[in-house]
Amino acid sequence: MVTLDGPVRVQHIGAYVRERRRANRLTQQQLAELAGVGLRFLKELEAGKPTVQLQSVDAVLAVFGKQLGVVDHPRDPVPDDLSSSPSAPELSADAPADPL
Repeated sequence: MVTLDGPVRVQHIGAYVRERRRANRLTQQQLAELAGVGLRFLKELEAGKPTVQLQSVDAVLAVFGKQLGVVDHPRDPVPDDLSSSPSAPELSADAPADPL
């Protein structure tokens, strides 16, 4: 079974949607109508197309009580030659965003 825990890739979302759709005995057309998205979009989502609209993905996931969100992703350690560089900024997921 595909879950939405951990880092999520479009292919995982597509597999999850396809699995849930089939488990609920829905056709692609029926799910597209329930989510308010086009059939072509749903087919592309299930196929794992990397350029899908996030708003539409959220609409499809909402049918199954899910939504997209930000999840922690492990980072690779910074190589030694970059960590001592004065131009290498320190990045933090918890730092406040710069105002626009």
